[in-house]
Amino acid sequence: MCSRTALLFLALLSAPPACHGLGLASRPGASPSKQPAGLMATIGPESVTQAVRGSPRFQRVAKFLLAKQAEILEAVEREDGSGRDFARDPWTRPEDGSFGVTTCLEEGDLVEKGAASVSIVHGELTEDRARSMSGRRGEPYKAGQRYSACALSLVFHSRSPLVPTFRADVRYFEVGGALGGALGEGPCSGWCEPHT
Repeated sequence: MCSRTALLFLALLSAPPACHGLGLASRPGASPSKQPAGLMATIGPESVTQAVRGSPRFQRVAKFLLAKQAEILEAVEREDGSGRDFARDPWTRPEDGSFGVTTCLEEGDLVEKGAASVSIVHGELTEDRARSMSGRRGEPYKAGQRYSACALSLVFHSRSPLVPTFRADVRYFEVGGALGGALGEGPCSGWCEPHT
């Protein structure tokens, strides 16, 4: 069971997006509360495509994560079967162009509690952060350098005590033209049979 659950979520992460454009268009038959388009209304008249700023590579990664989020939310709502939807809480920070969508589904038939949230942030490195990053990578980052970062974070707690919690993060960042990223899957927690 552990392997099947993890494989489902990893497949959702790695499959090409099935959604059109950024995946934020309305789903057929969705009620207004289920419309992922809330992000567009929150950030103003410009489209999400125009709102994602940064280098062309950063924009591609951020748009991919937004599309993947929409795909995962739709797939989990469909597979859960309870008729419950993820609560979607779009947020913005207009002063620097940061935005994202925090989500949560609770009390589903399969998913007791789950989240698939995206953050796209921009800012300037603090002196402490620049020093810390320089020490780890051996690169001379400086306070005040501009950065852009985006992440898709997943956490799913199954209703069944026999299915472990699933946790994964995909992160991408750029500082002064240099790029980096990370992909992490949390350990299976709970009871899990070895896969043979």
